[in-house]
Amino acid sequence: AVNRAAAGYRRELQAGPARPATVRTRAGADADTVAAKIAQEAAREHLADARRRERNAALQVVKLSGLQAQVKAASDAGLSRLDALGRLIANRADGRMNAESVEQRAIGVESALKRSLGETWSALGDKFFGFLQDADKIRLLVRELRGEATGDASARRGAEAWRAVAEDARRMFNDAGGEVGRLEDWGFPQHHSQELVARAGKRAWVDAVLPALDRSRYVDDLGRAWDDARLAEFLGKAWDTIATNGYANLEPGKAAGTGAVANRHAEARAIHFASADAYLNYWAHFGERTFAQILEGHITKMARDIALVQNFGPNPAAAFRTLRDQALKAESLADPTKVNHAERAARRAEALFDVATGRTAPVANRAIARTFEVLRNLNVAAKLGSAFWASAFGDKVALETVSHLNNLPAMRRWMNELRLLNPANGQDRAQLQRQGLMLEYMRSAMSRWGDELGSSSLTGKIANAVMRISGMNAINEWRRGAFGLSLMDALGRTVEAKELAEIDPSEMHLLQSYGINAHDWAVWKLAKLEDFGGGNDRMLTPDAIARISDAELRTAGLIANTAPAIEAHRVREGAIAKLLGAINTESRFAVVEPGWRERAQLYAGLERGTLKGEVLRAFWQFKSFPIAQFERMWDVAMSRPTFAGKIGVLSAVMALQTLTGAMLLQT
Repeated sequence: AVNRAAAGYRRELQAGPARPATVRTRAGADADTVAAKIAQEAAREHLADARRRERNAALQVVKLSGLQAQVKAASDAGLSRLDALGRLIANRADGRMNAESVEQRAIGVESALKRSLGETWSALGDKFFGFLQDADKIRLLVRELRGEATGDASARRGAEAWRAVAEDARRMFNDAGGEVGRLEDWGFPQHHSQELVARAGKRAWVDAVLPALDRSRYVDDLGRAWDDARLAEFLGKAWDTIATNGYANLEPGKAAGTGAVANRHAEARAIHFASADAYLNYWAHFGERTFAQILEGHITKMARDIALVQNFGPNPAAAFRTLRDQALKAESLADPTKVNHAERAARRAEALFDVATGRTAPVANRAIARTFEVLRNLNVAAKLGSAFWASAFGDKVALETVSHLNNLPAMRRWMNELRLLNPANGQDRAQLQRQGLMLEYMRSAMSRWGDELGSSSLTGKIANAVMRISGMNAINEWRRGAFGLSLMDALGRTVEAKELAEIDPSEMHLLQSYGINAHDWAVWKLAKLEDFGGGNDRMLTPDAIARISDAELRTAGLIANTAPAIEAHRVREGAIAKLLGAINTESRFAVVEPGWRERAQLYAGLERGTLKGEVLRAFWQFKSFPIAQFERMWDVAMSRPTFAGKIGVLSAVMALQTLTGAMLLQT
């Protein structure tokens, strides 16, 4: 087969290839040698692809079987199958289904990855208390990421941290069935603004990009350099793809879709810039996102896709469709008079899955969408300047309720809150960020003025600045940090003292809805608990889990004695993601933040860029938070095992919210 392929490649080479090199060879190599190399490489890739497909098929069967078992168990416990399917995508806090959701896993993976990026964010630099972008610092970091030594220690450390985290994300994705190759010169995701590229026109864009390319990357299979005409033709096709959002490659009549999530991120990068300066110049003219947004967005997207393939298999869409159809059939057969209820539940599950996969309809009219985005941003800036007081009083009720149900010592938690609310106490906040807590505040802090590289909405920056100056972002995230700090300590004490089977889940709300199992508990038990001061001396932290040795895992029977070191690393990695996913999800229940479920409820089917869709989005703008708060508190109350307990929680919440509402109005 290799010989037959080589003969075909030889004929193609002699005719003159019109594509980049598949095998790097020396210039002037003979066609027979190159054809043989190409054929051997093609055979190797074909066999590797076949093995990957076989492995992914097996993974998909295993994942689907496990998901079906979870849905059936929830159905046997009294939940509808479609409700159970929704809970596998996004958690609810009522304790009726103890399973890890995709949203929880995505939060855990994202937190685990971002906690190691402190040096990268520091290398981005800032001016005027973090409100202005330091373009010089960004240029240094970009050059280091491109492999160019700058002599700047901060940029070097930032680049090293980013490379390590990006490589971890790539490996985690591939471990779960993905296929992302490794480019030796890959520094960060390239970014193109579809609108700016399209507006420039094909000829002008090609003329601007061609001189910036690394010509050594564009050679044919015989090592011959492409001439300007071939490069211009190649760039013209690239312009077609970027300017049309990929519709130039659409085959009419052929079904379109995202395909298996495992195949995402595998596209070969085709545009290779000669240097960091060449890319920076391109980005300044044809980019619309800031560098912080590019880096942060890449990790967020990778975390979501890692969660999808880890929880739903290499083809999550196929798994979801199977589970949805099975559930819809079972619910309809169980009571044919309620088929319409089952159909509505199926549509809700579909909307939730669309949010999980990031699938959204294209913007119908960019001018309308931008106009309403400006109005929403101005709404935030004009109306939420005093929202700090709403958080200071109103959010305290949910925080105290969820803290009480997790048996967190009130005095120690209040002291933790005061420590973190102290503006001068940056050291403790940085320490928690290194443990995967308080990362949302870091994201908002990176939206800055003075964008010389990339751009972001002026009104968006105004809205973000108002929220930062008012203290709204700070108080919410610092309270989540205090809650997470207290919860890590309480969980550490529980793990140290008891086995999982000995604990009544009602003792700690965290153990009711997040799929924490005996394997997780066994790994956590091996961790050497940490002392963070202030009475928090039994902390179960990601660092403590990361320090568990391979030998300890083997002795505990958590990996085989013959297992390679990477297996031990995966066990620790999974235990950290489960810990951070559970704690940060619970933190978002305690200090309420709308999540995937609220987005699916309020925005499903609302097309951006249409008058109807944008007006309805404007209507829901400030309503997602109270809706989320009401639903979360209802779920927390329903998690109580007795009727009296449910009524007690609801009564306390209503009375305290009334009191804090009065305090807010008086203030």
